[in-house]
Amino acid sequence: MQGLIRIKTFLSVSASVKSAGVAKKSEDDQIHLKAQNIDTSISEDKAEAGLMRTAPEEPDYYIVQFKGAVSEEWKDKIKGAQGKVLNYIPNNAFIVKMNKGTLNKVLSLPEVKWVGSYKPTYKISPQLSEKISSATGTITITVKTFQNENVESIVSQAKLLGGEVLASSSGELGGIIRIRINPSAVSSLSLIFGIEWVEEYIPPKLMNDIATGSTVMNISNVWTAGLTGTGQTVAIADTGLDVGIIGSIHSDLAGRIITTYALGRASDWSDQNGHGTHVAGSVLGNGANSANQYRGPAYTSNLIFQSVMDATGGLGGLPADLNNLFSTPYTGGARIHTNSWGAAVNGAYDTSAQQADQFAWNNKDMLILFAAGNEGVDNNSDGVIDLDSLSSPGTAKNVLTVGASENYRPTITYTYGYFFGYPASPISTDSMANNVNGMAAFSSRGPTDDGRIKPDIVAPGTFIASTRSQKWAFDDNLETSTVKWSTLGSWARTTSSAHGGSYSITDSSAGNYSDTSTNCLTSNTIDLRMGGDTIRFWHRYAFATNDRGRLYFSPNGSTWYYYTSPSSTFTGTQSTWTEAIFPLNSIFITSSFQFRFCVEPTNDGSVADGWYIDDVRIYGGGWGRMSEVSLATSGDNTDEKYIMMGGTSMATPLTAGAAALVRQFYTDNQGITPSAALLKATIINGATDMNPGQYGIGSGQEMNARPNNVEGWGRVNIMNSIFPTAPRVLRYDNYTTGLSTGNYRYYQFTVNSSAEPLRATLVWTDYPSTPSASRNLVNDLDMSLQNSAATTYYPNGLSTADTTNNVEGIDIESPAAGAYCLAIYGRSVPNGPQPYALVVSGNISTFTFPSSCGTIPSIPSRPPITGMMLLLLPVAWLLLRRFALKLA
Repeated sequence: MQGLIRIKTFLSVSASVKSAGVAKKSEDDQIHLKAQNIDTSISEDKAEAGLMRTAPEEPDYYIVQFKGAVSEEWKDKIKGAQGKVLNYIPNNAFIVKMNKGTLNKVLSLPEVKWVGSYKPTYKISPQLSEKISSATGTITITVKTFQNENVESIVSQAKLLGGEVLASSSGELGGIIRIRINPSAVSSLSLIFGIEWVEEYIPPKLMNDIATGSTVMNISNVWTAGLTGTGQTVAIADTGLDVGIIGSIHSDLAGRIITTYALGRASDWSDQNGHGTHVAGSVLGNGANSANQYRGPAYTSNLIFQSVMDATGGLGGLPADLNNLFSTPYTGGARIHTNSWGAAVNGAYDTSAQQADQFAWNNKDMLILFAAGNEGVDNNSDGVIDLDSLSSPGTAKNVLTVGASENYRPTITYTYGYFFGYPASPISTDSMANNVNGMAAFSSRGPTDDGRIKPDIVAPGTFIASTRSQKWAFDDNLETSTVKWSTLGSWARTTSSAHGGSYSITDSSAGNYSDTSTNCLTSNTIDLRMGGDTIRFWHRYAFATNDRGRLYFSPNGSTWYYYTSPSSTFTGTQSTWTEAIFPLNSIFITSSFQFRFCVEPTNDGSVADGWYIDDVRIYGGGWGRMSEVSLATSGDNTDEKYIMMGGTSMATPLTAGAAALVRQFYTDNQGITPSAALLKATIINGATDMNPGQYGIGSGQEMNARPNNVEGWGRVNIMNSIFPTAPRVLRYDNYTTGLSTGNYRYYQFTVNSSAEPLRATLVWTDYPSTPSASRNLVNDLDMSLQNSAATTYYPNGLSTADTTNNVEGIDIESPAAGAYCLAIYGRSVPNGPQPYALVVSGNISTFTFPSSCGTIPSIPSRPPITGMMLLLLPVAWLLLRRFALKLA
């Protein structure tokens, strides 16, 4: 049956809908899909008929809703009837694969409330549908298949619809196929049996396109406590790493690279772009070239690096299934994986987010970090950055999503208006690095499309100094030859004058302005797609009256341009060696860029005295060299080895380095293997709330008390997270056994004084959602706290339970002294049991674990206590212990 498309043919089956017989609508009557919400309280004769395949013995995909929070026993009944229970959809529903015989059995189960077909219209992303209506040409889409479907067969059928298959892979949750196709064929594509979801493919990009000091992240005090990252391994997926040769690697990183992977270019993991090298230094650079001044937080940790930049400058080395990105470094020992890239999806939970959640669920001891994105805009020019601009996979539930706050470099006076063109005050006139409680304007804001609070945390992301790649797009000091130049004209190497070393190159000639062919020094063709946006050279010159020198640029070697501002034309005399810097316009970022230096004398009989050129380089300019912001002298070692960059790209690796210190705290000081949830909860619990932000209260204020969708839970403050100042103490429960639906776990403690704030943070690594669902929390745990006066506190600033987030926090600024009862409740755990991590900090004592407390109902038996440690030791004792270990 070659060349046939296997589509669904539909028959009306009214028995597929089971009426609940309930007039009053509630959340339990709703099924939340992105394509539409289904109200299952509608009576059977009014509900849309179910759909099934023509042949009774062949299976189809259905949505099965249960009559309440789903138990494992209920799911087992479906499986016992030969149904395959697949992805969860809120509320209380699963996608189930079954044939007609199984369907009839499922319809008879008393626990089942409603059954309906998983229709083709449910499969198409609403954003994609909107784009199709106005699209011209082809579009690139991502197709996700159901589990265990034949991906090759679906690929073949997509080709019959005119699709060009760009990538495909198979995984635990199904296949991923990337297709370039005519928009009009998407509807037909959705009819192919086995396809679960279709969305637009938005290429991921780096998050730098648009600070470790004690003041900002409180890292240096943690170093003093003896935590520097020793024994921890961090993985980075980014553009590349320095020169791509272990023996010649940047000395700030040398000796700690476990392995590297060239995923984007065969056998080449070098970094012409510079982004990956800067990120690596922000995590674990040791400051060897700066007398330890420019260090990453985890400066003794080890590195596994995955180079994902391809030869075109894209991130083509990223696999279609991100599980394949995370699994290799995990096997190599990495337990922190940081990613400063993403796709601008404006808060959507897509297939990439699902894949990140899936890996985190399957490997609960690996913390995955993603940049929130640099999509912050003020579209209505009201002086407040708009919400809803998060990038994916930063929209995933289980990753630590990092936004960017301001660094503290008050001598740098660039404003957001000058640098990025923000139109309205106070943003436009705000200096970018003068307030540690300020948010970077470009940082993407939450929430996610299903209302989850994001980002989780923020860290400095403006003017971050870190390691500079030594892989240049073009670099010639003229000391050995002129092989990097295609045309010399009358130019020649000389020893009569040089900026560095012994040689420069010079020309002096007579003629007229039109006589450029014999007077130009022209470079070879240069590929700038992988990096290089600034040309720098040193020169001196003396031009006679009416004569000039001019630097030209070409994107293709045939059409030439010069700059008027800054001017690339030179006249008169410059007797000392001077540095010239020209940022390259985006039209020049091609695979065939060339530049040329032309001496252009007049025909008036005067002779140009000469133009000397030396030390010519094209590099990634970032946010400026160290010398450009007065932190180094041009060309000195600091200027050569470090560079400024900014973005959530830079905030994320700083946070990853901080997370490595938290992990070392648990492995070395506490003797446990922490879950990713525990690392996340610890970082969030100790974060500094930046409310109200740099603009104070009034019309420009965008932050209220944490949590919010601007700063998340605040700015990273690692000292406060793991070594809180006495009388504050830290307690945690790394509860790996987990809760099932209806189970409680209790904690009781005493607050000794109202002078110290009380913070309780609950985090769990949730089961991956499905991209077709409009709500993405699967396992719902609830935290509540009661004081001795029976006042009950709920998380996240709510007056009731949170049913949206898998991060819950209760902050009480001035807690009443006395006994408190904290309860964790498994409200709905359809894919359980659900482990979690709890972190509590404050002036507290007598931490116990009763079978019940307060007025919260008891359960028959208390789950076993596992992975629980009480942190009652004063910081001074811990410091002595660490120093003793170091001396031994």
